[in-house]
Amino acid sequence: MQFEIQATDGAARAGKITFQNAMTETPVFMPVGTQATVKAISQEDLEEIGFRLILGNTYHLYLRPGSDLIRDAGGIHNFMSWPYAVLTDSGGYQAFSLSDNVKLADHGVIFRSHLDGSEHLALTMGDVANGPAPLVRVVQKVREQRNSHYRLLRESFAGHGGLFGEMVERQDRLRTVALPARSANAGQPLASVMNDGIVVTALVREGVRRLNPDAQTLMAGEDILVLFGSPEDLDRAERALLR
Repeated sequence: MQFEIQATDGAARAGKITFQNAMTETPVFMPVGTQATVKAISQEDLEEIGFRLILGNTYHLYLRPGSDLIRDAGGIHNFMSWPYAVLTDSGGYQAFSLSDNVKLADHGVIFRSHLDGSEHLALTMGDVANGPAPLVRVVQKVREQRNSHYRLLRESFAGHGGLFGEMVERQDRLRTVALPARSANAGQPLASVMNDGIVVTALVREGVRRLNPDAQTLMAGEDILVLFGSPEDLDRAERALLR
């Protein structure tokens, strides 16, 4: 990859990035293909418009369709039928945006899939892995800075926290709950959980994942439920499921 500055105007600059299989001018708008496809438009149309660089998301592609399938298809370009450049992120942003499903360790990030609740390990690499500070301390420091900036934003937006801060606290989210082997809820329908704004987005039983299970599905011991709702509703549902 080669980057060349073609023109400047004060702090602004225009440039050109040359990849092995494409060239694009900067600044550039890159269509977002989170799961290896840009929604509502074909690859042929993107090519005809003139795009030569599109985005993918490592985290989402890893979970679905999965690394093995992409590798068997001959790589990301063959999988998505795109002959030009693809930019993918590291997947590290989800360590913050999905922090409710993440555990930090010195050797990496252990996260639960937002799809089925399965656990995965993302290993550290590069400077973070080789640097003097363990990853857990690096991530915690970034979180502290993020929360500090969010606090300032809330205060300026809504007046010292106020309504906006309360809205942030009330944002719906996902939570994974594993039922005990001898659960008191065994034999009860999922509908008994789907109260007070709770939605069961997935059920994992004996390693088999079911997305959006029917409300009349009967629960069993050691089921894993992926719930979606407000923090308060999730707390209440989790207490009921683990009793």
